[in-house]
Amino acid sequence: MQFRTVLDVKVVDVEKRRSPSKHYASQGYGMALSKGKGQQVYLINVTYSDNTSHIIYRRYSKFFDLQMQILDKFPIEGGQKDPKKRIIPFLPEYNISEAELHLFRPSIF
Repeated sequence: MQFRTVLDVKVVDVEKRRSPSKHYASQGYGMALSKGKGQQVYLINVTYSDNTSHIIYRRYSKFFDLQMQILDKFPIEGGQKDPKKRIIPFLPEYNISEAELHLFRPSIF
C-alpha cells in the first residue's frame, strides 16, 4: 500500500442536524435545517497526494478539541505570553448565521 499525504482540506458546507449519526452520513449536499435544537456538522473535502478526495464530516466540538491541542503544543504562536504575537487564528463561534454560510459553501459560477 502506497503512503499518501493530505494536499488540501476545505470546508465545503455546513449542515444542521437534530441527531447526527456517529459516521455523519450525508443527507444530501447542502444545508439541512431542522427546527429546534440541532448540531452543526461540517462537510470537509480532503484531497490526497494520490489524487483521490473524500468528504468527511466533523462536529464543531472536534474543531474545538483540535484548536485546544494546537494551542497547548504551540503556546507562543497561540499568544499565551504575548497576545499581540498570536498567529494561530481564533475559532469562529459555534452558531453560523445564514449570512455567514457563503464562507463555507463553494462558489457556483
